[in-house]
Formats: sequence, C-alpha cells, structure tokens
Amino acid sequence: HQFKDKSLDGNLKTDELEDTTKGGHSPSADSVDVDVFVNRTALYDINDNDVNRITLNQMSEYKAGISDVKNHLMSIERDLPRTFPTLAFFHDGGPLELSLRRVLRAFVCFKTSIGYVQGFSFIVAMLLLYMDEVQAFRCLVNLLDKRVGVGRGFYKLEPDAVKHFVNVFDEYFKSKLPRLYQHMASEQISSEMFLIDWNLTLFSKSLSLESAARVWDCYLCEGEVFIIKASLGILKCLSRKIRETEFESILPLLIHVDVSTETLMETIGQIRVSNSTYQVKLGYELSQ
Repeated sequence: HQFKDKSLDGNLKTDELEDTTKGGHSPSADSVDVDVFVNRTALYDINDNDVNRITLNQMSEYKAGISDVKNHLMSIERDLPRTFPTLAFFHDGGPLELSLRRVLRAFVCFKTSIGYVQGFSFIVAMLLLYMDEVQAFRCLVNLLDKRVGVGRGFYKLEPDAVKHFVNVFDEYFKSKLPRLYQHMASEQISSEMFLIDWNLTLFSKSLSLESAARVWDCYLCEGEVFIIKASLGILKCLSRKIRETEFESILPLLIHVDVSTETLMETIGQIRVSNSTYQVKLGYELSQ
C-alpha cells in the first residue's frame, strides 16, 4: 500500500504527501509547471480582492465544459478572507497569502472539470503550512485524483453522490451511536448538514490545526474509510454535549469542534469500521 508505514505524528511531511503523485493516480501533475497555469490566470487581473469584470468578459475562451473558469476565480477571491481568518500567514500581505491564491487559481485552470469548490482553500492552506506552492499544487491534484466514485462526486457536488455517502454514513451512525443519532434526528439535524463541510475540507476547517494534521496522517494511511471513522469519533466525543443541546446550538458544536487532539485520536481509535465492507456499501470496486 502506497501509504504503508507512514508516521502518525501530525507532521504532514512533504515526502509523505507527495506519495500521492505516485502509483499512477495522476502522473501529469508530477511534472507540471505550476507557473503555466498561474500565468494563464494572470490575464484575469486581480484588483482589490475582485476580478476585473471587463477583462473577464473578454476571456470566454477559457470556458471548458460545465466549468466556468472566470466564475471559479471570483469564488476563490470571495473565499480567501474566510480561510483560517486568525492565521496571519494567509492575510493582509502575509507570507502565504499569494501562494494560496496562486495554487487555487492554478488548480482551476488545470482541473476545469472540477474548478473551485468552497473549502478547497482550507486544504491548500494546510498543505502550504508544510511545503512550497508547487509541492502543494501537486498534492492537491493527486489528493483529489485518488478519490474515486462517491468521493470524487462530493467535489463535483453531485446530489446522488452526496446522498449516497450520507446514507452509508447514517447506517454506521445509527449502529455505532444510536442514542445520539435519535436525538439529532428528533432535533431535525441531518448528517448532510455537517458531513459535506467535513468531507470537502478534510476536517481542516472544523478541527484545530494539530487535530487536523493528525487526522490527515491517518487518512493518508487508511484511505476513504477514515473519513467515516473520524466523523464518528468527533460525534462520539461531542455526544454528551449534543444530547443536552437543542437544534440552534448543535451545529455550532460541529462547525468548530472543541475537543483535545489526544481525546479525539483515542476516541477515533475505538471506532471499528471494516474497509472492505465500507467499499462494498459505497459500490466501489475493491481493486481500486
């Protein structure tokens, strides 16, 4: 397995993450020149955190299929101020602000079939804390490329893929944490309300940086099944608080998860989910 024997120390070392460029997932990203894609988007002239609309109207040749590059670039600009707002690295001329924009814009031009999805900025920001922008670009491309089937459908926001994933998750949720599941159902909190955000950002928006790094380590080792285990682990940690809480106060607990890294990882370690069974439930081919 390509992630075998990776350390789970939360360090997110570059060589570990760049393993995602190997194994045939997306060989073109291994040698791509990020500047080729960044320079293409330079034509869109970013001014005052907005894209010059006159310029955009002249750039229709960069439309590809269902993906409109111009709209995606504007979405990036809207999302940047909301990405780790308390981390100065990414704001007000911080050392990683330009790199975050460059990598996201490069991805939009490189993967026009996906474009920009809200939450990508958190994934790229996490990567940039541990590596340079070219390495971050490669890792982003291949992290997404290795997600197939329902996982890929999440990034395209395909309703059927999202619904199927939520249904599979709810089977585990109902089985592993029945009392909590019933309480949240009675408060009309559906799993979709928090799962989409956790999935799209790989938990980097809701968890502390330390906890998110540890979760990423395990995700790289175990694959997609760890998203289920981590989600159940978070819910188990918050179970008592949630069961004592009504509708309007439940979602804030899930948006900003206040659990120590040690407690979270210990709890996740207690969750047992068979990878082969999970793959069958999602309808993946086991050979993938």
